[in-house]
Amino acid sequence: MAYSITPILRKDRINKRTEEFALVIRVTIDRKHAYCTIDKIRKEDWNFEKQEVRKSHPNHAILNTRITNGKATYQKIVNEIEVYYEGGDKIEEFRKRINRKSQSTDFFEFVQKLNEDLYTQRSYSTYKRYVSVINKFKGFYKKERLSIGEFKLELIRKFESHLISNLKNNQSTVTSNMKVLSFYLNQFYIEHEIDLIKSPFTHYSMKPEEFNPTFLEISEIKSIMNKSYTPMNPLNEVKKVFLFECFSGMRIGDILELKWENFHVGTKELHYIVRKTKKETIHPLNDLAFNILNIKLKNHKQDYGKIQKGKYIFGFLKKDITNLSKEEGLNAISSATALINRRLKKIAEEVNINKNLSTHVGRHTYATMLVSLGGNTHYVKDLLGHSSLKMTERYVSIVESSKRNTNNLWNSIFDKSNNIQHYGRKRKRAEESISND
Repeated sequence: MAYSITPILRKDRINKRTEEFALVIRVTIDRKHAYCTIDKIRKEDWNFEKQEVRKSHPNHAILNTRITNGKATYQKIVNEIEVYYEGGDKIEEFRKRINRKSQSTDFFEFVQKLNEDLYTQRSYSTYKRYVSVINKFKGFYKKERLSIGEFKLELIRKFESHLISNLKNNQSTVTSNMKVLSFYLNQFYIEHEIDLIKSPFTHYSMKPEEFNPTFLEISEIKSIMNKSYTPMNPLNEVKKVFLFECFSGMRIGDILELKWENFHVGTKELHYIVRKTKKETIHPLNDLAFNILNIKLKNHKQDYGKIQKGKYIFGFLKKDITNLSKEEGLNAISSATALINRRLKKIAEEVNINKNLSTHVGRHTYATMLVSLGGNTHYVKDLLGHSSLKMTERYVSIVESSKRNTNNLWNSIFDKSNNIQHYGRKRKRAEESISND
């Protein structure tokens, strides 16, 4: 029996609107084909030579895992057919066995299997967030099984009402939760080769997430820069890590994980793997961010004599989290971040900043400043590590709103109905007084 198992893009299955091809595993037995769908991707996201999804695709790790698992599953079925099946049409027997394996329509069963992929391929924080949403949904549904036929628009709207009325979630949380639920359902439809147009989410309108970030003005940043602490004061290191976030835009988790081996002094760059996306990145540093690290490097050399490449640049993590489990690593970063946030409140109080200062304020400040200074949003997107341009463009609206508010300050100085009339009456009385003299 001659056979082959090959992942391919089907050129005869293309969505002309999105320019996505069907990604399938083609099983050929005695020159007859069967196609098992994995997903839909664009041509530029497929590595034809390696027969795998490129890292440019946001779900490349999950899709490549499905390809690997699918090839192993289909190889086992083909081996069974070759050894035990005595019928003539082997490809038809293959199709029957595949259908029997994928006949379960229980949504929760599918989610459990998908979560195994998420745990392996996504960051633990992302995995934990997705599982949290599913647990909310299970708590709302209160049944062990959910047939896909029962997953209708009415159920989605009832879950939304549950989030708002019973769990008191704000609109941003509700929208975020619904996006996660939509992700799971879409993956179910793709896995079972159901047209996505039939998904109840196609008739559900996602409400926009609220985006009102807290960020610092230049004068406020300077007030923190000018605040002096002794080297032994714990607020001194907190000040440095916060200012570094303001000047680099990096996420606090990535900053805390930076080691001296990631710092390339000659090129003024950081080379590291982004915790959230698992992607290797080269992050260029401006002079303000570079100087913070360069001064720390000089102090480090004085203390150790030479560079300890495996040591963390900012010393908030007491253990090397590469030796910890995903959960322990996330807990270590969360604890360090909570400690920094508590101390940032103290700094804000001491420099008279009346804002809820936290680590993420630094990242918002960096993005807002770049957009305010006319930075190209495409480059800002790359520097921030955003997955889509839409996330970056939110800061454009914030900047425009700030410009309007600044411009409107004139209204409080020269109010047309009161101040100008009052100024006119005062001037008239002064003129009358001069003429009488």
